[in-house]
Amino acid sequence: MIRIIIIVVALLAAAGGGLYFTGMLDSLLGAEESSTEEGIVPPRVASYMPLDPPFVVNFTHRGALRYLQLSVELMFYDVARLELARQRMPAIRNDVIILLSGKDFDSLSTIESKEQLRREILTAVCKVIELDVEAVVAGDEGTIYITNFIMQ
Repeated sequence: MIRIIIIVVALLAAAGGGLYFTGMLDSLLGAEESSTEEGIVPPRVASYMPLDPPFVVNFTHRGALRYLQLSVELMFYDVARLELARQRMPAIRNDVIILLSGKDFDSLSTIESKEQLRREILTAVCKVIELDVEAVVAGDEGTIYITNFIMQ
């Protein structure tokens, strides 16, 4: 008799664990409904896309030829925006190369100037994919990350 009780308890525990791990226990108990009623928003997932290959531009600095190599990653929470950027990548790369070519070698050496460059690249990308950069930044919808910055 004790063996039967132990087996029944073990089976009930296994069934409860199975329901818990598959998420069915929450829906049976109504937990899913209460979390949406409380206004809990599921976390957003960021999607990234590198603007490959790295950008390379040259400068004449004090009579010497200098180079800048820059790797950039684009991040949006909306995958459709990344897909649009992928479709318009030639225009994005063109605008970023022109932006970088207009920079002075000395002006890129401070952290503030690198942050300004990051904002300018984000503005160029948003212009190509027809988004308002202020709305993107203010709404925390996306950004640009500089992942490699080499000046020599």
